[in-house]
Amino acid sequence: MTLLVDAGNTALKWALAGADGRPQAVHVEVHRGVNDLAQRLAMKWRTLAAKRAIGCSVASPEVVAAIETAAAENGLALQWLRSEARYCGDFVLENCYRTPSQLGADRWHGMLGSCLIYPRRSLVRVAAGTATTIDCIEWTSGPAQF
Repeated sequence: MTLLVDAGNTALKWALAGADGRPQAVHVEVHRGVNDLAQRLAMKWRTLAAKRAIGCSVASPEVVAAIETAAAENGLALQWLRSEARYCGDFVLENCYRTPSQLGADRWHGMLGSCLIYPRRSLVRVAAGTATTIDCIEWTSGPAQF
């Protein structure tokens, strides 16, 4: 099993992914204004059957550090997802930000997932959390022209 972690601006969401990769029950921890996040997460994660964790964060460095501390205390190997300038796999997705790292990893990986679910289509992806974001994906059958 894998622990999936999504650290947003206000809250942290986490769930276990089964062998099929699908998340099970989702848990929410509000972290804004909380000083004991590492301890709270470490206690909740203590009984999990996971050996690794995959995380995505747009939260503050302090929240990221708390997550890393809780994972380490429970022997979880933690891998952070990042945004990239370009993804090349079953499809190609270009990050058109002038500085690709400025596109949040959550939005980048959300777009990758959308391309997997809806292949070979142009898409508009809307996410509503603390912030509402709108991302456009233009499908082309050949190399992109910029």
